[in-house]
Amino acid sequence: MQKTKTIKTLAAALVAFQGEVTNPVNTRMNEEFNSGFAPLEEIINHLRPLLNKHGLLLFHNVGGDGEKVKITAVLMHQTGESIETDPLEIGHDITPASIASAITTGRRITLLSLLGLQSEDNVNKDIQKENPKPATKTTSKKINKQQNGEIYKLRTELKLTHDDEKAVLKSIGYNFSQDILQSDFEKAKNAIRQYAKKKM
Repeated sequence: MQKTKTIKTLAAALVAFQGEVTNPVNTRMNEEFNSGFAPLEEIINHLRPLLNKHGLLLFHNVGGDGEKVKITAVLMHQTGESIETDPLEIGHDITPASIASAITTGRRITLLSLLGLQSEDNVNKDIQKENPKPATKTTSKKINKQQNGEIYKLRTELKLTHDDEKAVLKSIGYNFSQDILQSDFEKAKNAIRQYAKKKM
């Protein structure tokens, strides 16, 4: 974590802020992970009045290298004192929607972490479903040895390294080729071809 030379005034303001703030409420459900979460916009709307009251400003720095986004959260006091989180790196697909999702998730995580908060369920409030898990993910079988061999053969023919293969698999949600589902087999091969084409 980075900080200005002194954070005495900021620390006092943060203590006062935490004495009044409540945890954001989970209003959305991510069925893929079977967990609730508070959307970023709701968290910000929940926190902004108290942040302003105590002279605090929170913002994010966003960067990336094409495969990962890097996000830091900065909490600044009106005196100029500030603290900044270490960069949080999140992998993503190459689509704009995936990049935007990674940024939103990273901002939510670093914001709550920096302020010492955690979103929590409210049993009296309906939770909307988001990102429902596709049925194929629960019913589709993994690729067989022959198909796994095709992945290896394709990677070899395209002169890609093992690290290249790992990067491609990670971009489509897998760590190892043997874990690829039948429903994603063609997707994996196409991703490898596209990756190789970009390296040429």
